[in-house]
Amino acid sequence: MDRIIKGMRAPVCEIFYSIQGEGIFAGSPCIFVRFSGCNLRCEWCDTKYAWDVRKAHLMSVDDVYKKVSNFNCRRLVFTGGEPALYDEFMFQFMKCYRFLYFLETNGTIFPEKSISLFHHVAISPKLEYIKEDVIKKIIGGNCNVEFKFVVRGEEEIDRFMEWVKDLSLTGFPLIFQPLFEDNVDYIERTKKIADHILRIGADFDVRVLMQQQKIIWGGRRGV
Repeated sequence: MDRIIKGMRAPVCEIFYSIQGEGIFAGSPCIFVRFSGCNLRCEWCDTKYAWDVRKAHLMSVDDVYKKVSNFNCRRLVFTGGEPALYDEFMFQFMKCYRFLYFLETNGTIFPEKSISLFHHVAISPKLEYIKEDVIKKIIGGNCNVEFKFVVRGEEEIDRFMEWVKDLSLTGFPLIFQPLFEDNVDYIERTKKIADHILRIGADFDVRVLMQQQKIIWGGRRGV
């Protein structure tokens, strides 16, 4: 353990074991390490409770390992908040412990040290905060990449599609995920989004996928 930077801590919101509810690995059992703190403040964010680092648990690399080693699983997802804020911490953890590593990021911060150690990265761009230079670095980082777009309806789909084509990203899996809101019929919203995708057509890897964890457990945390 002398390889770990002494005294390094990161604000961790929660650690839990569940199925991956989103993206191309949906349904796969995974360990989730959710960091606190985010550089964005999206009004529809479903993990706003992870924004405030003052409410987090300050944990060392060893602390995190002691928690995740309780679960019989080799897939480990760093999520947030925005995990790329803690690039050095992730790097220190990943070089010491053998898991199959996944990253969920908004794509606005480049995790320079840890990027090459990830098996898979899910980038979820936000239309008002897109940083194309960072996204280009991530997709060149020697890992598998998918794009996940959280959308309410047709206009957002069309804007994301235009952006994907402009950046020549049609070779990556493109996941359109209907936004889950308590006051909206989730099935009906998904039907409208699926109908629009079928209507505009796409000769590349486009998928409409619901948030499985929302369907199964609703708004519960830690699932």
